[in-house]
Amino acid sequence: MESFNWLSFIIAGLVPSIVGFVWHQPKVFGQVMDKAMGPEAVRMKKGHKPYVHILAMLLSFLIAFYLPYIVVHEVPEFATFKHGAYHAAIAAFHFSIPLVIVNYLYEDKPFIYIVFNVMYWMISISIMGGIISAMA
Repeated sequence: MESFNWLSFIIAGLVPSIVGFVWHQPKVFGQVMDKAMGPEAVRMKKGHKPYVHILAMLLSFLIAFYLPYIVVHEVPEFATFKHGAYHAAIAAFHFSIPLVIVNYLYEDKPFIYIVFNVMYWMISISIMGGIISAMA
């Protein structure tokens, strides 16, 4: 990889925020997540401080900067959304998801909470990889 498409990093870095916005809507999975979180959900309804959103965005960009090494290949036929999403999903399954699960297990989170967060990251990282691959 000689050069990066910076626009793809910017777009991919925004994906977890966009997916999270939709994911946590009451008509999507918001109510299920609230039940799983219990009393902590009341605190979360107050919203986050701005630094939380800024740090989350920076960390999403960090994920986006790593993904080209997994999803971009020198063969032009593989520069598709589908191919990038596939490789990103494999990477998420082997690296990101075990980390999320281990953290939540030690935090004693309910099983449904773990499942929904794993699904969120699988979808987010797959979309990120698809974007980066398609725009490579």
